[in-house]
Amino acid sequence: MGEVSTFILSAVTTYGLPMAGVVLFIGALGVPLPCTFIVIMLGAFARENIFNVSVTALLALASCVAGDLVIFGIGRWGRSWIPSRIQRSARLTQIEEAFSRRAGFAVFMTRWFVTPLSFPVSIIAGNSEYSFWKFLSVDILGQAAWIAIFGGLGYMFSSQSDLISEVFSSITGLIVGVVLVLIGAYALFKLSTLRLRRVQRT
Repeated sequence: MGEVSTFILSAVTTYGLPMAGVVLFIGALGVPLPCTFIVIMLGAFARENIFNVSVTALLALASCVAGDLVIFGIGRWGRSWIPSRIQRSARLTQIEEAFSRRAGFAVFMTRWFVTPLSFPVSIIAGNSEYSFWKFLSVDILGQAAWIAIFGGLGYMFSSQSDLISEVFSSITGLIVGVVLVLIGAYALFKLSTLRLRRVQRT
């Protein structure tokens, strides 16, 4: 367990659920905090009857969703700073349309599976024309899945919660790397396809 995790765990133990909510909210804002570790430990604490299961789950969900909505709002507000000629550009329109077709999937997967990418996806969702209500509903589902999975693991294997957190931390970087490679490969494929079409037209 790292020093940051130890410090946060100590703070949560001392100040209770409100401190856990603050940590999860700040983590949802993009600050690199061990939020998955905290959720696992909350599940372990619930198993030991230190915290109420329902209250803990609802507080964690509300804190994470609130942080995501702040980032979505920043993305939406930041759109007003983009010059109108860029907003009307065909390229930006194509990017927004491509994101809108997969936005729900991207938001959902980055809430519980590829969590390090949740911040940029929330920014992009807010900056695009993606519906606030769609974002909210998918965000709630994704965060609920994350809390259920890792909080549930902490609850079921409370004596091995540290090991679960270490294993997850080890594979998270690998998952993100694989996803980025796939995105890069897809982008190169699309770029080569567009160039081939241009050559064929000429």
